[in-house]
Formats: sequence, structure tokens, C-alpha cells
Amino acid sequence: MKKSILLVAAAIGMLAASCNKDLENLTQTPITISATYDAGGEKVAYTEDGANITATWEADDELIVCWNNHKNTLTLSSGAGTSSATFTGAITGTPSANSTLVCFVKDSKNPGAVTISDNGDYLYTSDAFLTQDGSMDSAASRNLYYGTCFYGDGTNISCTFSVNTSMMKFLVYAPEGISEGTTGATLTYKSGSTELAKATFTVGTDGINTIYLTIPAGHYTGEQTLVYHSGDITETETLSSTQANFIAGQTYSRNAYFNNPIAEPLTFEAITAGTQISFSLMTGLSGEVQYNKYDGNGWQNYTSNTNITLTNVGDRVSFRGDNTIYGNADYTGSRFTSTKDCFFYGNVMSLINPTNYVTLTSVTNYAFLGLFNNGNHFKNHPSKDILLPATTLGEHCYESMFKGTGITRSPILPATSLQSDCYYNMFYGCTALTTAPALPATSLKNNCYKRMFLGCIALITAPALPATTLADYCYYEMFYGCTNLSTAPILPATTMANYCYPGMFYGCSSLTTPPPVLLATTLTPSCYERMFYGCSSLTTAPELPATTLADGCYQYMFQNCTSLTSAPDLPARTLTSGCYYLMFDGCTNLNHVKCLATTNISTVNTQYWLQNVSPTGTFIKASSANWGRGVDGIPLGWTVQNQ
Repeated sequence: MKKSILLVAAAIGMLAASCNKDLENLTQTPITISATYDAGGEKVAYTEDGANITATWEADDELIVCWNNHKNTLTLSSGAGTSSATFTGAITGTPSANSTLVCFVKDSKNPGAVTISDNGDYLYTSDAFLTQDGSMDSAASRNLYYGTCFYGDGTNISCTFSVNTSMMKFLVYAPEGISEGTTGATLTYKSGSTELAKATFTVGTDGINTIYLTIPAGHYTGEQTLVYHSGDITETETLSSTQANFIAGQTYSRNAYFNNPIAEPLTFEAITAGTQISFSLMTGLSGEVQYNKYDGNGWQNYTSNTNITLTNVGDRVSFRGDNTIYGNADYTGSRFTSTKDCFFYGNVMSLINPTNYVTLTSVTNYAFLGLFNNGNHFKNHPSKDILLPATTLGEHCYESMFKGTGITRSPILPATSLQSDCYYNMFYGCTALTTAPALPATSLKNNCYKRMFLGCIALITAPALPATTLADYCYYEMFYGCTNLSTAPILPATTMANYCYPGMFYGCSSLTTPPPVLLATTLTPSCYERMFYGCSSLTTAPELPATTLADGCYQYMFQNCTSLTSAPDLPARTLTSGCYYLMFDGCTNLNHVKCLATTNISTVNTQYWLQNVSPTGTFIKASSANWGRGVDGIPLGWTVQNQ
């Protein structure tokens, strides 16, 4: 980022003597200006990464030399890329020997930034932060750089400039409503109503930018603000309510969030007066935990199990900490509780790092296991969400985190690569949850989604599950007991794992739309066990194209699906131990089965598979197959057809 730099003579006190309108001999005189910088001086703004830049002039830079009410523009003729350059051109008048002149830089990066105007009596600049009183007495102390220029031998002007600025580095988060890639956004630093610096930029990835502003050195009193503007959205963040002091040559860093939700720490807000929030901290935490009630006392150290009383409706308390892990394997980890209903929202990463939590994107094993477990008083805020921004997860990191809470919508879960047990039991028993998060992960691990939504009886639609390669127990009982779930996601997996789908939709009594097909052709032990057990509204089953079975692969799969009338075709020729055990038991309306097995047809593999089905129906079999009659084979009363 470049910002135009204005240089002005430091020895302004001598200006009055040289600004005499009665000077004679005003002629067009060729003249050379030699300008250099001190070792610590810099001419242009810092580079994009905020590092020091080379103190060099640039091609096409110009110097504007002023005295009386005349201004003269001289162009860089040599020395580009160095700290010493020569400017040549014609000037009006011949200053007295050894006199001090006013000299401005017109930066080639932003040539219109400096304007010298003549009102007939005085010269002045257009910059808002300068006094336009003609004498420019405050210019040297308030401009970005200052310099002293002496006219010596009648042919040369020698100027030396030094730094008179500081740098502010801002990590900026766009306000809500401003999209990544938006052009023409501006960031402005203001002291009171005075604009000190401004940058124009394109909104970065995820609305985040690093912006550098060059601030004139000095002490500023009054409210210091930063203004983010894009289109019809303007947000202001107060940096200091009283004052700011900028030392020349120094760089300062600050994050600016403009009410971006990621910046709000984990917060609880009273719905009912007199709500008490407490945090039971597990033993062994190495870092502090702090709270802030926004009552003027700021952040205070927190003692485990201390009740924080929110006296009035709308009172809130935020928490932050310096610990990477709040849970443990024996479920004796840290846990929040509330005595009455309250909203909870904000970035949970504030518990991991108290100051830089907005930049965190990873969590460790057991990080937040059981953090809000059984917190039935915790409710979603109407417009603010709990934020879980981590894209790199740890094992058990969110296990049972929201189990039994009163949430109606879940936080966004952006991770695409999972870890073992990371979402295990995460929303177990959230009976008011109506909206599930998108689950974009394509790389799964053992138990990753196990019982994630078990008992979420208000959930209507399941999220897409794009993974094509599964892991052991990955979807085990994922939607168990979701009695209002009507539509299942498409399941594109072709590479199975042990126990990958058991009980996935167990007891989903409203399920009417299953996945159209379960694509795997080679199965694993118990992979589909109890998958649709008790789905009493299911009238159509997914296709089952598998030709290579595994022990227990389909056992109990459609047990008690009382609305199912036709079984999916079963093309596998060779059966395995328990593969069809109780597969259609209790499907009281089932009246059509096509099974082409020819090998290992035995009671141990098909025991009770057609028990309690329709008393009449059609059974299509391979012509060479030998089936017995009864609940372990072809039901009595059914018609047999060969194929």
C-alpha cells in the first residue's frame, strides 16, 4: 500500500522573512535542487508486509518550491532508486543567499495528493490536517516528513529530509454485508473530526485485509476512530476515547473488527433477570480464565465455579482464557452452566487465546469436549451465533459440546478434514434443533459423526455428506431417533469401512425419502446394520447393488419398516454369516422380494429375515437356488418365480 507523502520545511520560523512580496528580480532561472534523506528517513509509505522500505526517490517525483506567493515545480532528473536525487527546472525569483525555503514533495505514486494554492496573499496546501492560515506554522510538526532547504550559492538548493511519521498496521475484518473481492473499500483514521490517513483497497479473502496507514507523528487529543466504508455500509470503531501519541519512525499494530461476529468473545446474555452463569474448570489448567461483565471493571480473573450474576435482562458476561484444552477423556472437563435461560454466542476461540483468538483456525485433542453439556438453558441469540472457526481439528475436540442444550440452529462447521471422534455426540439430545450445519468434509476418521444428532427430534432435513471413502463407525447412529427427519442425504461413498452406517436413521419414523442408491459393491462387516430400523414411513428402499457381501452387512437393515412394500433387489450370489439376519423382520406390508443368491443359503445367514411380513407376496429367485420355506427363507403363502 502506498500513501502520498508531504514534505515541508522544518525551519518554518524563518518563513516570514523570505515571504516578502516586495522581492525584486523575479526571473526564470534554471536551477538544480539536490535532495537527500537521513539514514532513517523514508519517502513513501511502508511496503505491503509492513517491513522497512529503502529510503529512495522514485522516477517522476517532483519537488514544489515555494516562497512569496509563487510555487515552482521541479522534476527528478537523476538519482531514482537512491536516497540522494537531483531535481531540475525553472523557478521564479532568486532567493537571498542562505535563505530557508518551503519545499513540498509531489509523490509520483499519487501526484494529485498535494495541491499548493495561491489566494493572492498566501500560499497554502489543500490537506485537511494543515492549518490554512497562510503561514503554515503547524506544517512542519504535523506533516508526514519534514525537511530543511537552504538556497546557498545562487545556483543550487540543498534539502535534507527526515522521518516525521509513524505507521499503523491494521488487521481489518470487514463489517457484515461486505463481500470478499469488493473493490473501492476505504479505511480512514480520524482524530476527532480530522482525517489523518486513508487507504483504498479490495476486500480480501473472507473479508480480511492487512492495511498500513501512515500517520503524522504527534500527540492527538480527543476520540480516535477508524472508519470502514464500502458502498452504502459505513462502520466506525473507536480506538481510543481520549488521545493517541505517535512517535516518528515507530510502527504500531492493531486489530479492527467493525462488529464482525468473529471478533466477539464467548458471551452469555440474560433472557431472564437474575441469571447466574458459572464455569467449572477442570483441574490442571495452566493458563488463566477471565470474565468481563461490561460494567466498567474490564477483564477480571475468574475462579472456578464462581456464579456471575446477570442482574437485568440484556446484561452479559464474556469469557476468555489462555488454555488449549478444556476437556478430557474421563468427562471431568470444564463446563458452563446457567441457572436460567440465556443466549450464548461469540467466538469460542477466546478461551484459547485472550487477544489473538480471531486468527486461530485449529484446535487440539479434547479442546472443548462437553463444554456446554446438558446446558438446557443455553439458547441461540436471534441474530448472533456461536462461532467455531477451526478448520484443523483434534480428536474429541467437539465431542458432546452442545449435548442437551436448547439450541435451535447449529454453528457453522468449516473443517473439510476430520479427526477421530471430533463430532461424536456433538448435538446429542438437542430436541429443539431444527437446522443442521453443512458438513463439507471429504476426509473422515473413525467415529467422526457418531451419534452427532442422536435424539434431535425437531430436525427435518439432514446435511449433505460428500465423502466417498468412509471410516470405521463414521456415521454410526448419526440421526438415531430424529423422528421428524423426512429426507436423507445422498450417500456417494463407494469405499466402505467397518460399522460405517449402523443405526444411521434408526427410528426416523418420518423418513420418506431415503438415498436413492447405496453405491458400494463390496461391503464390510455390519456396514448397513439397523440403518433404517423403525423407519415406519419409508415406502421405498434405496438400491443395493453390492455383489460382494460381508458378515452381518444387512442385518436388521429395514426391521420394522411397516410401510415398505417392496424390497430392493439383492443381486449378490454368495451369502455370508448373518448377512440378511432379521433384514426385513416386522415389515408387515412387504410383499415383494428379489434375491438371486445361489451359494450359502442357510438359516445362519437368513435367520428371521422375512419374519412378520405380508402373508402373501412374490419371491423371485435364481432358478438354480434351493430355498426353504418359512421366516428364514421364502414365506409361506408367497408365490415363487425363477429367474
